[in-house]
Amino acid sequence: MLSKKNIIILGCNGLIGDSLFKSKILNEKFNIIGIDKEKKKFSKFFYKLDLINYKKFYKILESISKKYGKIHSVVNCTYPKIYQKKELLKIDTKLLQLEISNHVGIFFNVMQNFSNFLIKNKEKGVVINFSSIYGGYTPRFEIYKDTKMTMPIQYAICKNSINSMTKYFAKMLNKKNLKFYTISPGGIEDGQNKKFIKEYSKFTNSGMLKKNELNGLVNFLLSEDASKLQGNNFVIDDGFTL
Repeated sequence: MLSKKNIIILGCNGLIGDSLFKSKILNEKFNIIGIDKEKKKFSKFFYKLDLINYKKFYKILESISKKYGKIHSVVNCTYPKIYQKKELLKIDTKLLQLEISNHVGIFFNVMQNFSNFLIKNKEKGVVINFSSIYGGYTPRFEIYKDTKMTMPIQYAICKNSINSMTKYFAKMLNKKNLKFYTISPGGIEDGQNKKFIKEYSKFTNSGMLKKNELNGLVNFLLSEDASKLQGNNFVIDDGFTL
């Protein structure tokens, strides 16, 4: 039995998830268990799962709890694939529905199953969902001009839904000792087009975020210092949305 509290990072191979998984500040305080659809190298605390397989997540929660003890929190950094990056008026509706269903469905499934698991075991816990500034703000389309990048409408729809669902769960389960938060980052450095970075940075104080700049907020939300918070959406964007 490990003495540190157990936290699960979903999407631990992604840009944000990998940063959290390797975070020194988090690893000092927590036993971090990663879940992703591809095996994470050099980690014994890992479970392979494509979260679109909704029913298997609850079984993995039971397995983790049996092996390591109580699960303190789940941090959901998953980003199901968006297949279409077409112009708005050329998007295929059926494929759009699949993209939205996969993305929103995974986040709903995680919150529902983890909530049921904690309530059944009479435990308290925390869910942190990674959303985006585009879950609540209209895109600045001009920053994508003359690049091959875009901000797909289905991405905005999904992130907006995640924000709403998180608040809904927070309100409905507030008396159950369950906490729900969203973190909505602005753009994060990941080898983007130089022109895009330049245009994006015009709306900030110091440019795009670095992936590790989100670790401190996650650490705070998992601590007792956040005990009076509930249902909050934390926008981290260096002033981009002002």
